Amino acid sequence: MFSVSFHINEGEEDLIAKGLMSLLGFGVIFIVSVCDPRGFVVMLDKVVSFSLNTEVGLFVFIMLRESREDRFQHLAVPLPVGDCVFSLSWLLPTYFLFAVTYDILQTLADVAHYLHFYSHSQEPHYQNLTGSLTAANLSMLL
Repeated sequence: MFSVSFHINEGEEDLIAKGLMSLLGFGVIFIVSVCDPRGFVVMLDKVVSFSLNTEVGLFVFIMLRESREDRFQHLAVPLPVGDCVFSLSWLLPTYFLFAVTYDILQTLADVAHYLHFYSHSQEPHYQNLTGSLTAANLSMLL
């Protein structure tokens, strides 16, 4: 009889677990995209917009603030930012906080609209369909 045994080190266990989680996440995304391609595109748009706004608004601001710490003062910077321009860096998180808030509110409004649309499935929705077709036609003109 043949006997095969595998010995997995601790570091390899973490690597295998991360690989399986990535494969699981990819599988879920793949199934959603195959079942509802339009919904997948909308979901992708919302997630990318939210994550980029959060990343730029938070992380770039933190990097700007950390760059003025004492531990980085010994580094030579070819084109340093003046104090006047640096004081405007507070506008960065403010602007992107509004963008993140807009993303969240827009997503909640879309979800509320679709919940209302599907909750009254017995009633005809001619007005909603006509309004959305008109909006789609107008958006093509822009």
